[in-house]
Amino acid sequence: MRTVLGLSWSRMMHLAPAAVCLALLAGCGRPATVITGVVTLDEEPVPNALIELFPLSGRGKVSVATTDASGRYRAEVTPTEMSVVIYATKLLGTKRDVGGMPTPDAHNLLPTRYNSHKTSPLKAVPVEQQTVTVDFNMSDRKSTRL
Repeated sequence: MRTVLGLSWSRMMHLAPAAVCLALLAGCGRPATVITGVVTLDEEPVPNALIELFPLSGRGKVSVATTDASGRYRAEVTPTEMSVVIYATKLLGTKRDVGGMPTPDAHNLLPTRYNSHKTSPLKAVPVEQQTVTVDFNMSDRKSTRL
């Protein structure tokens, strides 16, 4: 009797439908829901930024992405409206905390309103099983409304 991995050929044929079902349940072959785009501040790309996307409904996964040197990002997300926060810092060196321990001395490169879900105006609306482009064009200038 022929065997593969210690299983007879007939036994493997009985297990094949179960393997196919498991693969389908795991989402194999199903297109991802993706958001891509560019992050800019005052029309300049923001490299090495951290982007967090939170489902506004409270259901679904939190997604995280980082930008490349050109400010481009890609994130697989839950297909629901997302609240977006973006962080970008520059490491200036180290400093001592209250206890005298060295800690990173980092400078926030973005206006603080983009760092909190309470104040960030940034949103994204993905489309299930599609790739959608959402550019985040931030401004350091104060908004003046007429």
